[in-house]
Amino acid sequence: MHKPPAPRDRPAWNHPTWSGILVGYAMITAFLLSLWVVSHPVMGTLSIAAVAGLAIGARRLYRVVPSISTCRRFTFCPSRDVQVTVTVCV
Repeated sequence: MHKPPAPRDRPAWNHPTWSGILVGYAMITAFLLSLWVVSHPVMGTLSIAAVAGLAIGARRLYRVVPSISTCRRFTFCPSRDVQVTVTVCV
């Protein structure tokens, strides 16, 4: 007959870690946000697009900041005929 494992062989659930706590809060937040997106599809879609745009913009800005601090200027071309240069004055 099968015997259950001894209590010392089971994982200890009485010692929570910070990562486990954060994962729990993230899962609860994701669940509640998914309920909101299902009940308000247009606003949910716009919100998801806005958050994705902010994340992409933040990543690009994070890559540009060392260049700006080293060269003291940033140049970008919004179209073929226009070139915009931003300089940093200290």
